[in-house]
Parts: sequence; C-alpha cells; structure tokens
Amino acid sequence: MCSEDKDSWAQLVCTTDIDTPPTLISKDKFCIGRNGSCDIAHAGNKLVSGNHCYIERDHKGKVWLYDTSTNGTLLNLKVKLSKGECREIKHGDEFHLVHKKDNIDEDIGYMFQDLKALEAETSSDLDETQEYDYDVNATFEDEDVNLTATQCSERKRKIPDEEKIITSSKKSKPDVECETDTAKCTTSSTASTSKTVNNSAAPTTKPDDGTTANHGNPKPGPSGGESADRKEKSKEPEEDAMAETLVCIICQEILHDCISLQPCMHSFCSGCYSEWMELSQECPSCRLKVDRINKNHIVNNLVDAYLKLNPDKRRPQADIEALEAKNKITRDMLYPAKQVTGSLQGSQTRYSDSDDVSDDENDEDDEDDEEEEVQANPNPFIGINPFGPPRMAVPPVCRQCPQYDPNFDRYPDIAWQAPSADPDEKRMPIAPAYICRQGGNHVLCMCCLQPMPDRRREYNYRPDCSVPPQQCALCYRSFCHAYWGCRRPGCFGCLGKFKDMNFGKGCLPGLILNNAYESRIFKNYLEAKGLSVRDLLAACLAKLVNRVYTCTDAARIATQNGINTPICYACGIKNFQDLAYCYRRDIDKEELPAEVTARPDCHWGKNCRTQVGKPEHSRKFNHICEQTRIT
Repeated sequence: MCSEDKDSWAQLVCTTDIDTPPTLISKDKFCIGRNGSCDIAHAGNKLVSGNHCYIERDHKGKVWLYDTSTNGTLLNLKVKLSKGECREIKHGDEFHLVHKKDNIDEDIGYMFQDLKALEAETSSDLDETQEYDYDVNATFEDEDVNLTATQCSERKRKIPDEEKIITSSKKSKPDVECETDTAKCTTSSTASTSKTVNNSAAPTTKPDDGTTANHGNPKPGPSGGESADRKEKSKEPEEDAMAETLVCIICQEILHDCISLQPCMHSFCSGCYSEWMELSQECPSCRLKVDRINKNHIVNNLVDAYLKLNPDKRRPQADIEALEAKNKITRDMLYPAKQVTGSLQGSQTRYSDSDDVSDDENDEDDEDDEEEEVQANPNPFIGINPFGPPRMAVPPVCRQCPQYDPNFDRYPDIAWQAPSADPDEKRMPIAPAYICRQGGNHVLCMCCLQPMPDRRREYNYRPDCSVPPQQCALCYRSFCHAYWGCRRPGCFGCLGKFKDMNFGKGCLPGLILNNAYESRIFKNYLEAKGLSVRDLLAACLAKLVNRVYTCTDAARIATQNGINTPICYACGIKNFQDLAYCYRRDIDKEELPAEVTARPDCHWGKNCRTQVGKPEHSRKFNHICEQTRIT
C-alpha cells in the first residue's frame, strides 16, 4: 500500500460512470473542475467550470463542499449551490457537477464516502452475517412438490400478479422441482423423497414465511414487505417531481403566498417578487413585460396539501416572517378598481379580473357586478332590454364640459407655477377657451386616460386656427398635454412639437443604446459642459435638418417643418436616442476620460445585445462603433 492510500481519509465514487474507479482523497482541500491542475479534471465537458468546486476538511473534522462555478453544484438532487456558497457534506451524500433531466448521458455526479464510516459499515455487516447450518439428510417440506396438473394450474391462478416476478425465480431447485409434466412430478420427486425418509429419522423442518430451503441459503419468497418497498421507491420520484414543481426559482425554496404574473403565468413567492419588482418590470423567468399580478389560489392549495404530507419540507418560521416583511404587493395591485373613462362614442369601463379569480365573493356580489356592467356598457344605446326600459350610456365629462366637477377628477388640478430655472422641468400649457356642446364627441388621452373634446378636425382642416394638436403624427394616438397639459404624475409632456419636446433628465440613464454605462459617460460629459437635455435636442435637430444626423423617422421629420410636427413622447424618445448616439459618436476622444477611450471596440458594435443585460461587458468594451463581425 502506497503512502497516499495510508493518508487517505475519504473517497469519491462516480455515480454516473460505473467503470471509473473510486478516487481517494488524502488532502484537506480536493478540487474538481475542467482545468488540468484539478485533482479530478473533466477537460472535455464545457458545462464544467475551470475550478468547478472543491471539498475541504476543517480543523474540527467537518467536511464542506464549496461551489466556485458558473452553473452551480446540485447537492443530493435537492439543494443547488451557487458560486461562493457552501454546505456541509457527510458520508453517503451525492453531488452533481452537471445534471440534466432531458439528457442524463451528460450528467457528472459523485458520492462522498468517509473511509472510517465505510469501514464501520462493512464490519457491522460482517457481524450480522450468521452461518446457516442444516442436516444434509433432512427432508424439507415444499408445498409445490408432487402436485397434479389440476393442482398446479389452480395454484398458478391463486398467485397475485405482483408476485409473479418473484415466484418466477424458482425455476430451478437443486433437490425438487415441480414440472408441468405430471409424470415427472410424481415419479422422480417421490422417489428421491422416499429414499431420504427411509435412510434418516431426522425431523422435518418447515421454513418460515412459506419459503423453501435451498442448500442452506434461505430464498426470499413473495412477501408484503417487498411489495411495500417497491411502492415506496416508486413514490419517491413522484414526491421529488412535485417538490421541484412547487419551488420558487428566485429563492429555490417551496413557494409561500404564491402569486402569478400575466400574461406569462410564471409563479413566485410574493416576497421574492416584491424585491424583483423594484428592479425590473419584466418576468424573472422569461423576461416578458408584466401586465398584471394575481394570487394563484390553486398553487397555494397544492403547497398546503404537499406540506401536510411532507412536514419536513416546511420552511422555517424565520424565513416565512422575512418573506412576509418583504411583501409589498398590495390588494390594489391584485384587484384594480373599476374605472369609467371616456371614449369617442361614450363611456368605457375597464374591469379588474378580481371578479373572475376571487373566491371570497358571494352570489349577491356577482349580481351587483352584473348590474354595474349593464349600467356602464360602452355602447351608446343598449337596445331592447327584456328586464326593463332601454338605458343610455353615461356620457363622458371632461374639464371643458358644463357639468364638470373638479371634485370627481381622477387627477387634481395642478396650480400654475412660475417658469423654473431648470430648463428640463415640465411646463404646463394654457388650455384654449372652449365649452363642449351637449353630446359632443370626446377623445381619450392615451397617457392619463382622461377624456378631452375632440377638435382634431379643426386642427387638420384649419391650419390658421389656434387649436393645439391632439394626435401624434407618427403613431396617430391621441394625447392631451399639448392641448391643456397632462396631469398624470411622471408625465414630462406626452405630446408636443419635436423641437419643443421635454424629455427631462429621466431619459439620460438609458439614452445611449439603452446601455447604462455608455449613458452614464454621456451624462457626465453633458454635466461637465453645462448642457441641458433641451440644449442637446436643439443641437441634434440642427444637424438633422442639415442631413448630418439621421434617425428612425428621418424621412418625415428631417425638415424645418418636420421638427415642428407634433409627436408623442414614445415616438420622440425613440428618434432622440438615435440623434443622441450620433452626437456621442462625434465627441473627440480627448474630451473623454482615459479609461473610456482605452477600451477595445466590441465586434458587434452598437448592435450588440449583450451590452444591455451585462454591465461588465459594457465596461470592458466600447460600443460607440459600427459592427465589424457578421457571425
């Protein structure tokens, strides 16, 4: 035995490749990875990191598994260790470097075995083994011997289906064998038995549990214990599959107070998603924009039922209290209130989905909801009503209607303020003098969802009139800021002439290619030069008119009259981003910091998709350049 074997204190047994011999561990730190310097190297598998994980024994004798990989390490098929995490492992624990449900051929897994514990198990097994003595001349009783053809067929019919596999192992017996042929069963077996009885007076022994002795080795028969073991083994994967289904992908634990996102219907813990919601409005799983949040009562009921059957899987009370403290999802988010807003033909009702998913409402509430739907139907005339006279829709009421009441306005009136010294502050226009006539048409603002008088015909067919624009010339949607000032909080001006658009300082963090790092460089440059967002827009529009710069809708707005075209904020910011990129591209390198200009160009240039989601890539490479790589 070599010195390394003497110093070994544990071993790793590969569970995915039975031909691989066990690997002994003699060092306190044992590394596994793709690098050749690792103690176990998987050079051909790109799913394994260079230094994937390592096993370390501390001074107290405890063994720890540390993960240093990109994809993580799966411990006992239950706990996933991410980079920097560690867990204590004991004798018999399994861990996977690679584990794929769809392709198990690529799996790489090991079982950790402590040599002292393994030696103790081996010695205990030997102590429990007993020598089985028997009398060679004794006759063993077997109910299957010397049966007629009718009796054999009857016994075959009595054997349960689940025991057929076990009884089929009795095909060959050294002493006696019940053949299908009756002649063999009655002659050879009887002869051998009679000789044994005549030559010996030894007592007849009957094995327990209906089994037959076979050269001193008791042969297990069909028993209820083995069938129960098979049921338990088949039940384990079902429970594991259920547990994996009920796991939140954010915290990797059993779901608690489950909510689902619409339209993708992915589910998370309400506390986990509350933290994510502050960072992004997209689904953590599929990155789809979230429109609604709903309680998932079905999943919550499944979790309760699963935890009743498996109380050991229940999360600690401290974790549950921490999740509930993080939960910032209010009832207003889950069940938005009904709102009646104006439209071109009449009122329009927006309903929440709480009428469909809430299980707390009774029959009376359902009847009230149906009555409200009839009263606020968007059609101007309902028609013949079998339950009463026809009803007219509620007409919209705007700020210039005679019956307008400011107390019922969704957004309170904003008092007029003196012009601010900051050029990027929002400015409210003065509404034109106008009074809506009885039954006049109204149009809905797509920003604040409030009605305003429909005067688009006057603006389009009477250019000399003083009616402000109400519609975007690019997307043809209606907005109210140019007409009388949008009151929605956070609106910087949803409609206006391109040259007068106020994008505000809030657009700067993602102005350049939606790249946070490049946008921060550009923002610092503007502050150093003392330029506001309005100054930047004016400089860009001057070069747009001279055909130096270009943008998405340059064919429609790249003229002196084009920059006076009324456009909405969404169309404006899209074109403003293109112009700002051109402005940033023309900045001399001498005017930028050295760490900015020292970066190499990215192969994909401004078309790089990695720059948006990975800040480290944005800091490492320059993206103010054209694409130089095709594939």
